Amino acid sequence: MPNKTKKKQPCRTCNQESKKMFNDEIFQSRVKVSDYRVIHKHLPELKDGKCKESSPNDANKTLNLDLGTKYKSRCLFYFAAKSKPHGQCDKINHPDYAYGDYTNTGVAKVDSKGIATIKYRCPQAYREKGFTYIPHLHFVLSEPNCEKWGNAIYTHHIFCPITKHDWNRGKYLNGRLGFITLFYSYIFVPTVRMNYSKSFSILFHFSCFSDILS
Repeated sequence: MPNKTKKKQPCRTCNQESKKMFNDEIFQSRVKVSDYRVIHKHLPELKDGKCKESSPNDANKTLNLDLGTKYKSRCLFYFAAKSKPHGQCDKINHPDYAYGDYTNTGVAKVDSKGIATIKYRCPQAYREKGFTYIPHLHFVLSEPNCEKWGNAIYTHHIFCPITKHDWNRGKYLNGRLGFITLFYSYIFVPTVRMNYSKSFSILFHFSCFSDILS
């Protein structure tokens, strides 16, 4: 029996319905920070209401997460599964291995417009109990004035395109690449225009997303 993909639920501990409290589509986890002991040592201490921003040393992707002005000026701690070479995309790992030592983490400050600029490495998908969860990013928000961390964990889907540069490098031409239709890009990347240079941003490994397309 082929593995299935949770079509709406972005992570193994996420609720199936998104929270309407944010501008972007964001899901809340059933697990609280107080219960998620593994991230306690990675959650930075907040001192004097200041937010010390950080990101993975090898971060190569940027996400502008729109939380809404209700959450302006807060600190945001984020974490995601490790990145891995595109050539290994057909191997879907268990979440314990996918997250590893939690190096794909950082801290961002939510600006006055409610936007948090998050720099990260594109996380890998993972598989558990026959279900595959496509790339996503978790985050924890501080209380107002950045005095302490909140107890809720939230999740946002991550879009991980293969660029024109990746294609030209030629290392992905061994049957691993294919085009997702422009209809698919219309759903996930409505800002992509149908021209030569932009069309490469909808290149994906079919092996990574075969569960979605089947």
